[in-house]
Amino acid sequence: MNRLVVSQIIRVGLSWLLVWAAFWTAIGLAVAWLDPDSMDPGDVTGMVMILGSMGILTGIVFGVLTSQRSSLAKVIACGILATAIVQVPYLGHGDAGLVANLSMALLFSGLGGVVSAVWWAISRIAWSNRHLQSAG
Repeated sequence: MNRLVVSQIIRVGLSWLLVWAAFWTAIGLAVAWLDPDSMDPGDVTGMVMILGSMGILTGIVFGVLTSQRSSLAKVIACGILATAIVQVPYLGHGDAGLVANLSMALLFSGLGGVVSAVWWAISRIAWSNRHLQSAG
């Protein structure tokens, strides 16, 4: 892989991670606000460690699978696939059982598609602004 491709994968992966992190931060804040007793002191650290690593790994896989000029449908499909690929190492954690872990993996994969759609919209806006600035 040449340097330009690696640079693009890293940019896409990190920008995808930022959208993922914003999504889960909003979820965490909503839970803390709506039901503060449900949050234990270690929950925030756990969310950062698990969802953060999941986000950066998915962002990198997503960056390998897609580019910024892909269609919305391809971006969503790549987001679902990237999130599903990254879910494999997480399947054996906890004591909820394989069926529960598979259900969570499917949920996370669907959310990866949603995050990817938001990423696509933001990247389109950013690309359009950059293109307008360079033209004018």
